[in-house]
Amino acid sequence: MNINDIFDRLFEFYNINSISELSQKIGISQPAISKWKTRNSISAAKKKCRELGIYNDIFGDINTQSINTITGGQVAQNVAGNMANNNDTDKLNFDEDILSTLKTVSTIINQDNKESFKKHIKSWIVDNL
Repeated sequence: MNINDIFDRLFEFYNINSISELSQKIGISQPAISKWKTRNSISAAKKKCRELGIYNDIFGDINTQSINTITGGQVAQNVAGNMANNNDTDKLNFDEDILSTLKTVSTIINQDNKESFKKHIKSWIVDNL
């Protein structure tokens, strides 16, 4: 995935054809959007899509497809790393469904059962998107 793919999705979503039109739709200056393109700044586009409430519309199926390319160990390391880097873990706003899913994932990974892990993650994604 590159920034051009994201622009294509944004153009389709807003039914527009240019960076100028995109600039008006999302409230970002045309030079700033051009910098996103030049720098392949996917993270800036993701941030703006989250702010606009269109993240799943633009990135949802990309994220679902990506889950097939990573292993359970990578996901666990990312989750554990993010939680370890947050000194206020009790302030994290996880609802009971997410906590239950993380506990299940942890158990599955500890058992090194990657196929079961994939099944649970895919199911959770489908149920929560």
